[in-house]
Amino acid sequence: MKVGIITNGLTGILLESFELSRRLLAEGHQVSHFCPWDVGERVEENGFSFVQLPPVNLFSNHEAFSSDTLGGWKSRWQYFFPRSKKKARAFLGMDAMENALEASDIDYFIIDMQMHEPIFACQKLGIPHVLFSQWFSLHQSSTNPSLRSELIPEPGWKSRLKVGWSWKMELAKVWARRRVYDVLLLDARRRMLFRLAPKYGIKRSSLIKRTFPSAFIYKDKLTLSSTLAELEFEPSPAPHLAIGPLVFESRKDGKSDSEREARLQEIKVKKSVEGVQVIYCSVSSLIAGDESFLDNLIDAVGKRPEWELIIGLGGKIKAETFKDLPPNVHPFDWVPQLKVLSFADLSINHAGIHSVNECIHFGVPMLIYSGKKYDQDGTAARLQASGCAFRADKDLSSPADIRTDIDRVLKTPSYKQQVEVYRSYYQSYRGRMLGDLLK
Repeated sequence: MKVGIITNGLTGILLESFELSRRLLAEGHQVSHFCPWDVGERVEENGFSFVQLPPVNLFSNHEAFSSDTLGGWKSRWQYFFPRSKKKARAFLGMDAMENALEASDIDYFIIDMQMHEPIFACQKLGIPHVLFSQWFSLHQSSTNPSLRSELIPEPGWKSRLKVGWSWKMELAKVWARRRVYDVLLLDARRRMLFRLAPKYGIKRSSLIKRTFPSAFIYKDKLTLSSTLAELEFEPSPAPHLAIGPLVFESRKDGKSDSEREARLQEIKVKKSVEGVQVIYCSVSSLIAGDESFLDNLIDAVGKRPEWELIIGLGGKIKAETFKDLPPNVHPFDWVPQLKVLSFADLSINHAGIHSVNECIHFGVPMLIYSGKKYDQDGTAARLQASGCAFRADKDLSSPADIRTDIDRVLKTPSYKQQVEVYRSYYQSYRGRMLGDLLK
């Protein structure tokens, strides 16, 4: 079977798509990667074929809306209320997308659930397809709280009431955000897609409007999720299907640095020879104000020479920003995360789903300080409930609190034991035939 994988090209889901591709190729399928943005060099560097799709005019980067001048507002108004479906199709680039997919000679597409333009095009053209998600279930449930909620449900009717209330609050926030977008004329893409849906064979009633992920989710389209079903509080409602984390171990990133590699090797040797414990903190999802958390973390670890702290700053802050560091604290502008996790004793992260999946891949227990964005609160809650991680608050934790929490995870065997349990679940997913789902 000729399979096409369409993503938005962002690093996390792109790397997952490489593992998806590797497994499908091992099953005997032909696989090509498609993207409206030029990530061809990265795809081909990792050994896969790439096809450039026509551009997708996401509202935020469309030149018509690039200023708040009178002309910019006129453009917003014009596109927010398009006078014809033809004009909406032109803005969204639908004709070019249909032509590209029809000419692709692909039997089956796996499409990032946020890439609505190719989803609509495949539906109209009758090309078999399935959606692909990097998150836990996004569908409303009486037992699973919203991914934006930090709630951990418990048995009994009181907990069900709390879950129901959390969903009401979340949907109210979605409604409020959409109204703000409407006032600022910032929701053109969703409105155009919603208006065009019947023309593309999609019932409007099957589109559930959201602000995360973008535009909406689909009520009746099978969605493959790169998560563990066992980490959900309760089985997820259809059409969500967990296929397990997708971690591509042999990925190439083109960021070689001999000095960095030597420093990491020194830490690894020190662990082997002196028995120090290696703590890895990833802050690729860092937001403004989180610098104080890093200062507290450095203070906490600096007083414990038996710990070695590696900080991957992910390009958010330069390593030289940190002065007068303790000898056991090592910040890097960027680190090869999989390599560091392969010898880490503890991961400190903000509950980004890709970091979480990679911790499970290597069996590394976690100390979670949720970034409090998008799915991070819900992911942190599921990890706490599973026993794979301890969850704390980055905005409230002092250096002493952080030190205590690190001690808690490193000295309590159950955290390592539980992450190994979920690692075994993960290994069982890796043995399943993905091609069987594409029929």
